[in-house]
Amino acid sequence: MTRFLTAAILAALAVSTASADIAPPPPPKGKKYVSVTHEVKLGKDVKGYVFVAQTTTGPGRPMVSTSKLELGEKAATLTSGGRRNSATLYAVPEAAAKEYKTDKELFDAVTGKKVKGVQTLTVYGSATVNDTVKGDTVTWTYTITGIDDKGMKTDVSGDGYEEPKKKEEKEEKKLTFAEPGYLIGGLAVALCLAFGGLWLVRRKK
Repeated sequence: MTRFLTAAILAALAVSTASADIAPPPPPKGKKYVSVTHEVKLGKDVKGYVFVAQTTTGPGRPMVSTSKLELGEKAATLTSGGRRNSATLYAVPEAAAKEYKTDKELFDAVTGKKVKGVQTLTVYGSATVNDTVKGDTVTWTYTITGIDDKGMKTDVSGDGYEEPKKKEEKEEKKLTFAEPGYLIGGLAVALCLAFGGLWLVRRKK
């Protein structure tokens, strides 16, 4: 059983690694995939917020990092392009942010949805655009023009940008997080855990 478990683990790791390079499904007719770098800046009238950025990067096992993002009238990079990259920008009221002694405490509270009045903006490092757009990389710049209890209001500029529809947003999210590589990798881990549990039960007997 030990040999079988070892073989299962090695096979699962091999499948997970190989699947990381699986290509996404073809884009719709007249569209193409591009890598998108997202920049953010503030409008002149937006004040009173601390901004926290949580980014997820690939390939392979997703790596998540959280940090403060200093925003002003000059654009700052929120996330670089890549079909497995994404980011969420949190706008935290200054009064609420001051209640936390350390950045880590603030980050944990914000990402854990424990802070009131926080508004978010989520972006993805890959998108479909009209195939007339030149090149395979673009930069989209978000200017935050206002923040209220309904969310962040933004003006967006950049080659190929179009106001997303709900269906397109779901497809982008699926492309980023539910690609075959991640699905197969997750299945491989689940199989390893299952075989490991079975081996332990038999060993106790």
